[in-house]
Amino acid sequence: MMCRGVSILTTRAVNYMLKRGRDATPYLERNRVGRDAIDSAAALTDMGKYLFRERRLPVYDIAVAITKYDMCRRRKGGRCTKGTAGCECCLSDKNRIPKINADFPLP
Repeated sequence: MMCRGVSILTTRAVNYMLKRGRDATPYLERNRVGRDAIDSAAALTDMGKYLFRERRLPVYDIAVAITKYDMCRRRKGGRCTKGTAGCECCLSDKNRIPKINADFPLP
C-alpha cells in the first residue's frame, strides 16, 4: 500500500507470546555457547524450523526473538566469534535487497 510516496506495511502481527524458561525456547538452548552467547546462524535456523512445525501458534507475518545473550558465529574448530553482536541481516523476498539493521550508528 502506498500513501504519499511512503510505503506502508500492513501485518497480522497482533498477537505475541512472552515465553520464559529454558524449555520454552529449545532452539536457543540447543545453540548456547558458554553462559552468555548463542550461535546466531544455528539458533535462527532452528527457530524457523520450530515455528514452522509448531501448530499451536496463531498465523503470523513475523517472528522476533529477544534474548539477553550475545550473538556469535561458530567458526571451524568450535570457536565462536562475537563479531555479529548487535546486528542482524534482513533479506526482502520481494526484491532480494539485503538490509543491515544495527543498534548502533553505522558509518
